[in-house]
Amino acid sequence: MSRFYKTIILTEVLSDGEFVWEDLKEVHNAIRDGDCSGTVNQVSSHEITTEELIKSCRRHDTDPEFFLGEGYFDEIKVQAGVLMDLALELHNVSVEDSATLIRTVASSVGDKLKKLAATAEYAV
Repeated sequence: MSRFYKTIILTEVLSDGEFVWEDLKEVHNAIRDGDCSGTVNQVSSHEITTEELIKSCRRHDTDPEFFLGEGYFDEIKVQAGVLMDLALELHNVSVEDSATLIRTVASSVGDKLKKLAATAEYAV
């Protein structure tokens, strides 16, 4: 399994007048070859969980499957379907039967519920 990292970089730019930029390449060129002075420093870097990666990808408007591989959420979608089926069945059974049904499904789903909750936006 891959290890994911979050690295925060701080860039400082000194310019004669307001510095307006559109992308990092423009910032780099202004510091290296342009009329600006600047520094780039790593503020932090640490390993993150898959769930943290997915949440960060949401903030970046990036599809997490870019890192996780195509089809990563397929199993989660199946588990979501199992849970939806369970919810529908619970409407049609007695209290005792529903408790048994919940225990059975919970034992088969296990920790996948955490994964499902963390990735629900992409899974459905």
